[in-house]
Amino acid sequence: MQQQKLAALFGFMAGITQAAPSPAAAATTGFSSECSDITLNTNWLVANCPNDAGTSVSSEEYIANHNGHLLSSLEGIPTVPSDASFAVPSNVVLTLSAYTGPATCPSTPGGILKFAGPETCWDLNVAVDPVVWTELMATSNEGWSVSVYNVSTCTGTPLVTFDQRSVNECITVGKNGGAYLSFTPLWNYD
Repeated sequence: MQQQKLAALFGFMAGITQAAPSPAAAATTGFSSECSDITLNTNWLVANCPNDAGTSVSSEEYIANHNGHLLSSLEGIPTVPSDASFAVPSNVVLTLSAYTGPATCPSTPGGILKFAGPETCWDLNVAVDPVVWTELMATSNEGWSVSVYNVSTCTGTPLVTFDQRSVNECITVGKNGGAYLSFTPLWNYD
């Protein structure tokens, strides 16, 4: 009895999916008028379309090298950033050992954090509150400026800021520690 109900239900569902036209089949403008054999395969739209010769969009028209910076001009003439004093490092990973107790650096860290991109304001939340870091030590930093804050927006004066010159040094954050970190590359990250 249970198998009959399931078979009927799946048969009904299969009938609905076959009866309902896909959005691609229902469309009558755009690529649907140019392409044939349009199907929706899982989450992919698959179609046979003519080649794109004569198209009006060319990436060469909008993306160009401007003084060593690959920039887009879709929204007008791009603003070329000033050259950074640091070259792009061979290893962009920033590794921080973080300590949560007073005067614990360089003993066993409370956490090892790795970052490979800029962060405007990062925090590690455990349960409801962010973890408060009392000391930090960069074990790899080839060109990042790190700022520590007690403000969740990472605005105002940071408690401490350090860069690649402080690798393997214990950085004391402050009496109450800091919970929010900001990472800015010292090279052009465009």
